[in-house]
Amino acid sequence: SEVVDVEPWIFLIDDLAMSPDAFDRVKVGLRTLFEQDLPSGVEVGLLRTGELGNPKTKLTPDRVALQRRVSEMRYRVNRWRGGLVSRSGAHGAGSASGDRVFLEGTLGSLNSLILNLRPLPGRKVVVVLSEFVALTANDIDVEPGGMGGGATGAGQYAGVAGRFTRLGHVAAAAGVTVHAVSVRGVTSQSGSATATLLEGLHMVADELGGLYFGARNDVQDLLATLMHVEQGYY
Repeated sequence: SEVVDVEPWIFLIDDLAMSPDAFDRVKVGLRTLFEQDLPSGVEVGLLRTGELGNPKTKLTPDRVALQRRVSEMRYRVNRWRGGLVSRSGAHGAGSASGDRVFLEGTLGSLNSLILNLRPLPGRKVVVVLSEFVALTANDIDVEPGGMGGGATGAGQYAGVAGRFTRLGHVAAAAGVTVHAVSVRGVTSQSGSATATLLEGLHMVADELGGLYFGARNDVQDLLATLMHVEQGYY
């Protein structure tokens, strides 16, 4: 690949609420990206929301090391998923407590990551790979377009929207652009519940200065498109 002057990239794998199939798609997509599409010289970091630990990550340009790390990643089962298979592909977490855990995991990881990137000079890129971002404690209270299905739903949505807006200001001040990539894949499911899940990912990109990439089964195609768009930035 051609050597270009580009910023560091951090891939935030939102596996806290991710299904096993989506997790496997992410691994394939990242391995392909590091092997074929990422410009040489770019320093890359990898983080997982499911680790719920320190969001600091070591940046490296070593493609072999990155591919090895991705290959060694293992799917984690946690009690919030209710077992091996996440329900996120159809109805979000399915419970208020679960949705709150997923939302706080995503927002908390993003906030800490952005603050840790702030001292680095120049522009930084964060790519969130996720199946969904729950906008409310119970996503059935919100309809597509951000209008609450009732007073409670509207209030919950407004609070989350405000948090995203504030996080967007922090990202802009830190020189961080955040893109959102849906790893849910194309399914036959449709309707307000599905649209609401995807709306959360749209909000991540819209409020944090990036773009949304979705509606494909192959994560590697989405990441290749993202890289093509980013090359146009220069």
